[in-house]
Amino acid sequence: MEEYYGRKYAGYLLPSLAAVMRSSSSLSVDERDQVIKLVADGSLAATARGTSCCWSGALARQVLGGDRRRVHRARRASGSSRVWSCVSKRRSRVCLRRSLRKSRRQSCEITEGRIEVLKDLIPGGRLVKSSAVLLQEAVDYMMFLEVQVGVLSSLAAGVIDL
Repeated sequence: MEEYYGRKYAGYLLPSLAAVMRSSSSLSVDERDQVIKLVADGSLAATARGTSCCWSGALARQVLGGDRRRVHRARRASGSSRVWSCVSKRRSRVCLRRSLRKSRRQSCEITEGRIEVLKDLIPGGRLVKSSAVLLQEAVDYMMFLEVQVGVLSSLAAGVIDL
């Protein structure tokens, strides 16, 4: 599966990087670094499109400057009409009962603190209310980050040419 997504990611990334390299003479080093990061993030979001993860839409909004209309136009242009929405889920009764008990309250507070940190790490994580959904998003995001690291490492090592 990672090989499939690796090829798909490279298919989005390489043409965009080639275009950046052709036009990079007019950019400063910092501007070029920023553009390359946006291209890498945008390619990652495009690669994850069509999966069940919400972070790809949030990442696309970050890359496109938060304009939802531009995100939807970009999706329509690429042939994907699926609209993503992160649905908030109610907290389970089990967690509510646990939070009422003093001994368990402390462990819930620690867990909630870690969940808040995780929400900051995942694009769109603040929109997810359910811990289970957040953990699934984290797993999906980590898998795609591994794909990104693999492709970028191959590119840096010269295995893949622009």
